Amino acid sequence: MGTAIGAVMTFAAALAGEGIQAPPAPVSPAIQARSIFDTSDVPVIPTGPVGRWALYGKGVDSCAVTRNYGTAQKPVTLSIKSSIDQKLLILSIVTPAAASPQRWGKGAVVMKPGTSTNFNYGSFDVVERGQHFDVFDTKRSTLDGLAAGGTLSIRASATTTIATGDAVDAIRMMDRCQAKLFTSWGIDPARFGYGKPAPMPVVAPERWFTTGDYPAAAVKAHQQGRVLVALEIGSDGLVKACHVAAGAGAALDEASCSILLARARFKPASDAAGAPVTSWALVPVRWNLGG
Repeated sequence: MGTAIGAVMTFAAALAGEGIQAPPAPVSPAIQARSIFDTSDVPVIPTGPVGRWALYGKGVDSCAVTRNYGTAQKPVTLSIKSSIDQKLLILSIVTPAAASPQRWGKGAVVMKPGTSTNFNYGSFDVVERGQHFDVFDTKRSTLDGLAAGGTLSIRASATTTIATGDAVDAIRMMDRCQAKLFTSWGIDPARFGYGKPAPMPVVAPERWFTTGDYPAAAVKAHQQGRVLVALEIGSDGLVKACHVAAGAGAALDEASCSILLARARFKPASDAAGAPVTSWALVPVRWNLGG
């Protein structure tokens, strides 16, 4: 059996969201044929809150909050999930299935007071769950603005206007959840992301791994998957510590840290005066067995 390590070095946090992604897998023509939709004339669905914000999916590498809106007959759920670096959000509007085709393109997030900002979105049904999803990627600053705005409009296949109310609760929940995750990874939340610009790899991260690095025990057990590690990067650019935030099995976890400690090299982060400082990087490493 051949082995391969997927090129998965997606840097977040101290790397300020910069990343190197593997070439995407082939996708269906429906997804390839993305277009930009004019949503200016679609109907507005005014929606009020039902219940309170709740933390859900207290995950291994991100945090999310959710709140229900609308009525029992026409329920609407807003979910907000953070990226591991807290710089990006995934906003999802969940409504009853609409038997509509998948649509992918550009939509808009509008806050009041505020201006319209365009983002990528997907609109699709999950038939087995009887739900329809409009999913956006947006900036973390969008969530901060909700506390002052009180109203959020998301324009996609339809326009949903939500009276978010006490969105400050959502922000606090997300921040507390993320702080606990950082602490569990060995990162001081108060210093997360410290240093600008963030540390950057000296060479392409793919060069840190070779196909010969796949642990024999993992090959024998047919283990593969994603290992998320938190790296402490010293002021000299060397990796000082490696903590497994989300593992894929002992052999793969150990190999990920061992290789990164030995081979990873960075241009260190710097402080306001330009002096190098200690910082962190969150690095997902995906191990794939080739056929």
